[in-house]
Amino acid sequence: MIGRRKTGRSKPSDDRNGRADAFMKTALRLFAERDYSAVTMQDIARACRANHSLIYYYFRNKKALFNAAIEHLIATTIAHYEQVAAKHPGDPVALLDDWIDTNIKLQSELRMLVKVLFDYAGPRRRSVSVDKAIKRFYDYDRQVIARTIRQGVDLGLFERVDVDRVTSFISSQIDGIFFGAMMRANDNLVRKMEELRHFMWVLLGYSARRKRAVGRRANPRRRSAA
Repeated sequence: MIGRRKTGRSKPSDDRNGRADAFMKTALRLFAERDYSAVTMQDIARACRANHSLIYYYFRNKKALFNAAIEHLIATTIAHYEQVAAKHPGDPVALLDDWIDTNIKLQSELRMLVKVLFDYAGPRRRSVSVDKAIKRFYDYDRQVIARTIRQGVDLGLFERVDVDRVTSFISSQIDGIFFGAMMRANDNLVRKMEELRHFMWVLLGYSARRKRAVGRRANPRRRSAA
């Protein structure tokens, strides 16, 4: 949690937020490169070229900084996902396709998230706010995928599949791909994501031909003009 100065004049909020963001981003990078126990507040300050006492202006201690950094990264990632969902309100194919692309584009951030969450799951006292952020992250991911698959089924673009099971498969596979990339340095994450895209369309029974057929049914004038 970002702390408050007890005495003295407050800084402008944009400067305060900018400094806090810089500390959180640097801390995440260091936590991902090493692990929680190996990183000190002095290390973070040195990487930010700041006096380490300044960090305590914003964060009570290393644990508070660690927890705030996780929450911040999760909120930022969800914001990216929300932009994707808003971009394709009536096109489930484009949305799922963009969902895979977005996970590839965000691979640096998601690799860090997987690493720090793995570290967070270790034997230390957990944070209620971080647990809620993690739950929100996975709930949002699965809700969007499930809603999109249902829309595709209703439009006739996808086969009538077990939506919950397919959603669980896709979400779990994305988790597994990023976890594998963390454990195996030479793992080709992009190739694995492209394989997932292929099997996702197979599971959903989707093809470009099916999309064209649905489009012709939805636009009979186009068919007659052809």
